[in-house]
Amino acid sequence: MKFALSVLMLVFIMVSAFGQSKAEQLLAEADKSLKSTRYDEALVKVEEALNLEPNNLKGLQLQIYINFLKEDLKLSLELAEKAVMNHPQESEFYYLRGLINNSRQKFKKAIEDFDKIISMPGATELYKVYLNRGIANMNILEYEKATEDFSKSIELNNNNASAYHSRGFLNYQLRDYNAAVQDFEKAVAINPDNAETNFNLGMSYFRLEELDNACVFFQKACKAGNVNACKMVLMECAKYLPE
Repeated sequence: MKFALSVLMLVFIMVSAFGQSKAEQLLAEADKSLKSTRYDEALVKVEEALNLEPNNLKGLQLQIYINFLKEDLKLSLELAEKAVMNHPQESEFYYLRGLINNSRQKFKKAIEDFDKIISMPGATELYKVYLNRGIANMNILEYEKATEDFSKSIELNNNNASAYHSRGFLNYQLRDYNAAVQDFEKAVAINPDNAETNFNLGMSYFRLEELDNACVFFQKACKAGNVNACKMVLMECAKYLPE
């Protein structure tokens, strides 16, 4: 009897190990599909993995995130709510719900999620949390809090182009064009080919009446596909166009 029980336990362990390795393999394949923006394909892999391991945290995170990227905010929110309820100590689920609430323009709810993460011991990658809380604060016109959040995000990761861009955009809205130029310059230094950042930097120089500098960045943004930048090139930068 003991021998039979041991065999059964061994078989169970082997099956569990196989199931786990298969689930991880599926999630790795889902990651590759996600990086190639093949969202439907990635989601199929994730759901196959969750059929093997319903409580696999990475699988649950990917399921929420992929549905979010597919702009199914209703489903992604439902999944995030369930994940937060079942795994209240996992900061990633609060972060995902915060992202979804920002997209739903439920900014105060998003701030509650980001506040929760910041209060959790051992939370990692807080620069992303401060960045997204800053975006929420900016949208409810809490400009001082938004500036503090963007600055904190930069303090935690000074190679974060999105934080520089967001703070630059806020400074532009506040008509502090010199500060906006400084932030957009740093964002462009990190991510030189971002069309929106180049356009915003051009507009900041334009507001400072530095047309030579503005046109440099309008042209870069236009080449990168920014239609508004192309319009500014035609309207304001005629002397820079090839004859």
